[in-house]
Amino acid sequence: MNEKELNNISNNVKESGIVSINDYLKSNHFFNAKKVLQYISDQKIAKADTQGHFPINFRANIIKLIKLDFNKIYKSMVLKKIAKDLKLKIIAEKIFSHQAELHMIDSYYSKKSDKNIIDWHNDIGFKDLEKNTKKRNLDAMSIKFFFYMTDVESENGSLAYIPYSHHVVKAVTSLIEEKKIDVSVYWRLEDLRSLVLKNPIRDLIIQKIGKERYDIFIENSEFVEEKTKDTRKFDFQMKKGSALIFDEIGVHRGSRPSKQGRLVLRFLYRRKI
Repeated sequence: MNEKELNNISNNVKESGIVSINDYLKSNHFFNAKKVLQYISDQKIAKADTQGHFPINFRANIIKLIKLDFNKIYKSMVLKKIAKDLKLKIIAEKIFSHQAELHMIDSYYSKKSDKNIIDWHNDIGFKDLEKNTKKRNLDAMSIKFFFYMTDVESENGSLAYIPYSHHVVKAVTSLIEEKKIDVSVYWRLEDLRSLVLKNPIRDLIIQKIGKERYDIFIENSEFVEEKTKDTRKFDFQMKKGSALIFDEIGVHRGSRPSKQGRLVLRFLYRRKI
């Protein structure tokens, strides 16, 4: 991937929040990753299971050495080699306009189901004020490199992302931290949309991101007021080996894997402190 392609990817993620790349994992990378992750699909290891996490730093590797888990260390090395070959760190740094570091590598399997893997949400908003009002840190949020190890389509494991929503979520988070608006729930799309339609919050957000970006988000999120509260409009239908690169503070959803289970591989990069 040349410099122009890297810049195009980073610029698209900066502006719209997400970019898709078909066949990002070439045959050799896909073969190596599939071999490393075979146990994930065989054992149907779910998202919350730490068995799907791979050591990424010195401390984590020492812990694996003490436990004589040499296999996990080897698998991590294979995956980090793939990340280096695909220039993931370089892309993250271009998006951040700042040095980046690998925060996490994980993989998980979602079983066939008639329920969404996760409904429309963002990864930084408050979900329940009675349980958690811990200060949010925008600098601690990640760029996700989301690789599909199985084919996905609408209503079969596809991830969907509302373009420009990351600008709105960032603005809301900043306004709360600046104490210009009250702490509110905005993890779910319904709550976020309801919040940003109110005045003076609406005007404060427009001051930060501009009316055009605000209007795009409002138009793109109208579906959540309908009976189904869902849409296929923003689904990414992708073949195995393809990837999504996105800002995790944007609003996204994982559709139900209605035809088959879904296996994914994720690399998360954060700003280096």
